[in-house]
Amino acid sequence: MEDQLEEPNSDHSIVVHNEGEDQKAQEPAALPTKEILEGQDDDEESRPDIMKIDLLVSSRHMALASPVFKAMLRPEGIKEGHTQRKAASKRVPRKVSLRTLASISVLAVKYQMVEALESYSDVWINKLKSNLPTGYITAEDKKLAFRWMEIAWVFGKAKEFNEMTSLVQRGALSDLNTDVADEIMKQRQDALYECYSLIEHTIQRYQRREVFPPRDDDEDLRITCDSMLLGSLLKNASSHGMYPSQKCHMEKSPSKI
Repeated sequence: MEDQLEEPNSDHSIVVHNEGEDQKAQEPAALPTKEILEGQDDDEESRPDIMKIDLLVSSRHMALASPVFKAMLRPEGIKEGHTQRKAASKRVPRKVSLRTLASISVLAVKYQMVEALESYSDVWINKLKSNLPTGYITAEDKKLAFRWMEIAWVFGKAKEFNEMTSLVQRGALSDLNTDVADEIMKQRQDALYECYSLIEHTIQRYQRREVFPPRDDDEDLRITCDSMLLGSLLKNASSHGMYPSQKCHMEKSPSKI
């Protein structure tokens, strides 16, 4: 199945393959094994139909959009540039799927055209932001979180990137490589240490003879208020297992405390 997209002044052609939305479930979870690779020749007929798209593009526009394409399309450029012919592009869609946007982000980095896509990426991201994951429990949550991390990092969306990394930090570290997991655990321990230290310091402060409530009209009321604050702090901190502080808590995920 083949389609062709063309614009005026086209002078190069790029052929791409579109597997379609129905191929989402067939994405490999890992690199193919030797046995799978050896068996590929036996099931050519069983493969789903893949649409070929011949994009007729302007080499001038491509060179302006990406320094990688600029190098490829030079007469003395790398060999891939000589295999392309003709030129042109189709009107950019105002909405794409999250899966497509994640793929675009990979290509944008590869071909160094993040800046050229900035205005389009803003539109695409704004239309998809309502579906940002809010948890990190199911396999779907994890897949969405990592896709959004990738997209937000590439297109400089700090707010969305921080939200997704926070989800992962509160989730299972087994999904990350060792170096990243170790750094997250260190940050967890530092944050928990500061939290426990603040609670302990505040309790010790109210246990001293000095009275802290800013009332100066009645000494008895000041002492009573001070005692109520201390009692409330002790009760709530103890009921949540946060006082007295325990070293074992440092190993826990913040979401479990």
